[in-house]
Amino acid sequence: MTDRAGAVVPGVSRGALIALGALGAGMALGALAGCAAAEPDTEPEPIPIACDGVTLGLEANTVLRPGVELFPAYTLSGVWDDDDGVVAGITGVDEGDGGFGRVELRRGETVEDPVAGVFTLLDATPADGGEGSPAATLCLDPHPDFELADGF
Repeated sequence: MTDRAGAVVPGVSRGALIALGALGAGMALGALAGCAAAEPDTEPEPIPIACDGVTLGLEANTVLRPGVELFPAYTLSGVWDDDDGVVAGITGVDEGDGGFGRVELRRGETVEDPVAGVFTLLDATPADGGEGSPAATLCLDPHPDFELADGF
């Protein structure tokens, strides 16, 4: 094998030089491809909200009764997306001093029931194109005199 000037290059075949050149070019292209910015396929997962109270699940068309008494009771009227994120419509019903009218909560927002305590929306999931049911996960920080039912 000879170099460009025509001098003999001992011990290196033309095939070996071609293979080394191809290997070097492949490594360079691979390195450049690794430098390209990757676009995320989905939005990042929201940061979980801590719950120091009781975590409760609530689905549409069900009634949640977390206390030992029949009331207060809570319903989920729906979950939907808007420009600011997911929204859950929740109502608290009581025969006495508790409960609250329908509220629309986003993740991290709270509503207080004067009998049961403070509810914080941890997460909500809209119905999936007619499949499944809307659902919300709440954190209840119960008032000291509110007695939770067994299982909560």
